[in-house]
Amino acid sequence: MELTANGVDAAVAAGVPGRIRIRIQDDELRVANTGAPLTADGVAALASLRASAKRDGSGVGRFGVGFTAVLDVSDAPRVVSTTGSVAFDRARTAELVSGTGGVGSGHTGLAAEVDRRGGQVPALRLPWPGPDGERPPPGYATEIRLPLRDTPADVAGWLAPTDDLAGLFWALPGLAEIDTAGGTIRRRDEPDGIVVLTRDGLDERFLVVDVAVPLPAALLAHRPVEERVRPDAFVRWVLELDPATPDQDGTSVVPRTARSAAGRTVGAPTPTDEPISFPALLIGRFPVDDTRRRLADDPITDLLLDAAVVAYLDLLATVDADRRLDLVPAVGFPLGTVDGRLRDGVLAGLRTSPVLTSVTGEGVTADRAVVLPGLRAEGAVLVGEAVPGLLPPVSGTAAMAALRALGVRTLTPAEVTGALAGLDREPSFWRSVYDALAEQDPAELADIPVPLVSGRRAVGARGALLPADGDASTARAGRLVPALPVVHPDAVHPLLVRLGAVPAEPDSVLGHPALHAEILRRHDDLEHGDTEPDPDEEEPFSSMVLDLVEAGARTDPDVLGRLLITDADGSVWPAGELLTPDAPIAALLVDDADLPTVDGNWLDRYPAAVLTAVGVRDGFRVLTLHAPTDPQDAPDSLPDLDLWWDEVVGEQAPPETLVALADLDLVRDDSWPQALALIAADPAALDAVDDPSTSVSYTRWWLARNAAVDGVPLRHHRTADAADLTGLFDLLPVELPPRLAARLGVCDSLDRAVADDPAEVLHRWADPDRTVPPALVGPLTRSLAGALDARAGTGRGSPELPDRARVLSGGTAAADDVLVLDAPWWAQVLPADRIVPGADDPELVARALDLALATEEDARVGWAGSGPGTSDITAQLAAALAALGPAAAGADIRAVAGLRVEWAGRSRPVTWWGAPDGSTLWVDGSAAAVGRAAAWACGRWADRHLAVAAAAGDDTALAEYAVGSPARDGDGTYQRS
Repeated sequence: MELTANGVDAAVAAGVPGRIRIRIQDDELRVANTGAPLTADGVAALASLRASAKRDGSGVGRFGVGFTAVLDVSDAPRVVSTTGSVAFDRARTAELVSGTGGVGSGHTGLAAEVDRRGGQVPALRLPWPGPDGERPPPGYATEIRLPLRDTPADVAGWLAPTDDLAGLFWALPGLAEIDTAGGTIRRRDEPDGIVVLTRDGLDERFLVVDVAVPLPAALLAHRPVEERVRPDAFVRWVLELDPATPDQDGTSVVPRTARSAAGRTVGAPTPTDEPISFPALLIGRFPVDDTRRRLADDPITDLLLDAAVVAYLDLLATVDADRRLDLVPAVGFPLGTVDGRLRDGVLAGLRTSPVLTSVTGEGVTADRAVVLPGLRAEGAVLVGEAVPGLLPPVSGTAAMAALRALGVRTLTPAEVTGALAGLDREPSFWRSVYDALAEQDPAELADIPVPLVSGRRAVGARGALLPADGDASTARAGRLVPALPVVHPDAVHPLLVRLGAVPAEPDSVLGHPALHAEILRRHDDLEHGDTEPDPDEEEPFSSMVLDLVEAGARTDPDVLGRLLITDADGSVWPAGELLTPDAPIAALLVDDADLPTVDGNWLDRYPAAVLTAVGVRDGFRVLTLHAPTDPQDAPDSLPDLDLWWDEVVGEQAPPETLVALADLDLVRDDSWPQALALIAADPAALDAVDDPSTSVSYTRWWLARNAAVDGVPLRHHRTADAADLTGLFDLLPVELPPRLAARLGVCDSLDRAVADDPAEVLHRWADPDRTVPPALVGPLTRSLAGALDARAGTGRGSPELPDRARVLSGGTAAADDVLVLDAPWWAQVLPADRIVPGADDPELVARALDLALATEEDARVGWAGSGPGTSDITAQLAAALAALGPAAAGADIRAVAGLRVEWAGRSRPVTWWGAPDGSTLWVDGSAAAVGRAAAWACGRWADRHLAVAAAAGDDTALAEYAVGSPARDGDGTYQRS
């Protein structure tokens, strides 16, 4: 470094490029240079420490001490020049001083000084003429030749064209070439501060920013004379550039940031130990302390550091805008006092200097710049139109740290979308914006503007409809319904899906609240407007809705029923009030029903299923009333709604929705069988009958009250499954689903008929014009009596009892002439037209229907002689009891002959009878009588036929009884399963 600096000073003095040649030859290190040759003043300066011969201020060296560095490697340096040569030799000087050379003998004071120095003498105090004939290499003016004291093993490595050698070019601006045995480095200066170093055939580009710094005389007063005669200084920043990025014209200035700044120190201009953390090299004519390794604590140092800050800002502004953040000082603790001074100054300058460039290409200061993390390059410029000072996308923690160090404000995506709301741009502009914001948090983009096909702009994408490529129908819907948020095709972007937009499928379009509102608005205009809507104006909208339905869309049928289309006369009607030309319901209505028929042109354009899907009817119309509060506000097509409201809703909260069939009052009286069949075939109509919003739906209520078949209300009919009501209720002549029949009040079982209307059942039970199958009289009477008794028990009272009663024959008889059969033996003397079956609870039947019990009658038992032999009846009775199981007989069973009963003035023969209190049973000895008596006595009356078979010893009957529901128990008896 020192020898190269001297060589460059010589070249500068001669006004020629500084070239340096370095070789190892004959164990000597030889450094040759171009420029001014050695002079007598130069020799004097070399031999006079701190007495440099450089007085014109143009050189690099100072103090005359640089040449002393040669003593690190040599004791006998020589300077060989075109003007002559001079040699220095420590050994020869020592010999001369000691007197052995003949020159210094007798100089006792000098000898004493050498003794005090331990025999050491200065090597550079006495110059000697150099050897005759020595000349520098051709093309060079001077060569320093240093016989090496010790030859290091790696001395050849000194001569490689390393970065250390390349660094000499920045400390020595006049240096143009360094030629070593390992290669040559050449410097080439280009415009705009670009310097190219070429080595090994490769170019390396650098940006060099020089600033001359005049030094005030007051600051030089305390400096050495050599510095005072040079009243200016300089600072220089050197930034290595990326060799792969220059444009063809070489104008691109991109820093090479792959190399670390670690180990970089300030040059003064020779290297010092002052570390800096900048990506560029700093060199300047800084004052140094006595060690020459640290910058002096001096006002000149402060002045130059301030100048270095300004120069660094100039350097940063020269670099391509998108790479300037690479040059911002790293965040963290400074490496030292000098590094801290520089960093603080540069950061302060960057905050107020327009060295940052926005995405729109405008210079901006850090205090006015903003950054959006995650911003993508695509479309960033467009976002910048709404956000002044927005910086281009940055990536990596280092870049963000640099921005934070500068105080650049970080935006949230929500702030950006708020700013975007002020822009009015074409739809394609917004798609590019979505590209730029595609990586942002969707939650932060809730208010992003979204252009619609209607020309409007939605705030936020949630619920917006995204048309597919080529989807003209959705775009048409968006234009016809401005409130329908159909995104403009040129703005469709995947980001909108993440933000809540949905594909514009037919269902999502037709089911959108905005389209519903438009249908209802047009319907309301028809109902309450001053003029009838123009059919031609309604046609585009209606066609659009029908197209969506034809494409498969489904939505609220009540809303679609209000779509306005034309009837056969060309007038505008809600679709739900129109009939298809061949609607089955048309033939069922009264002559003045006057329901219009849909225009045939619609049927030419669309399948019938599309028109019925929007409410055009071939059956009953289903209405849905949302949140009804006053029945007076309901359509006229719901007759008697106010009566239903009073009876069913009453004081309860109104239903949230009311689903009902309309125009039921228009059905002709003789058409109800066909009308009911039409309802049964329509799922929507069935749902109206089953409306779950109320306990009893309006439709069910109205039909049960008003619908009639052959003049008979539906509730006075029975279903085919209700066989237990045969004879009591007429069979409904219409086949209805069981669910519908039950909802309309058609009797589907005895128990339900009795529970719903016991008075009606009681009336029919006593009706002499009706005949009931005898087998059904018992269950019918028991069920009716139970319901009446339960009703009386609750205090609600019972219906007035009729004067006739249903008897076992299936007909009726006067109530005073019948008896409730409470003991089976009475069946032997009572005719069927006087018996009211008591079933399993005769006392309940008698009490509920206010009828007499048979056992309350006065009857006397008698017989003609003694009974059969004891052994005979005992065997029969034992067999019967064995068949019945372990139950014990609760009565005394006696056999008599000629058993008779006297009652009502007549004596009648019987096979068995019982005392009124049941304590004694008489039998005539027949197996039929013994078996019945045994079953009654054991409380097993239902198994009497088993007991009779056992008493008779009828094995065939016993075998038959064992098949099916009865099962043989483990002890051999028969039990019911």
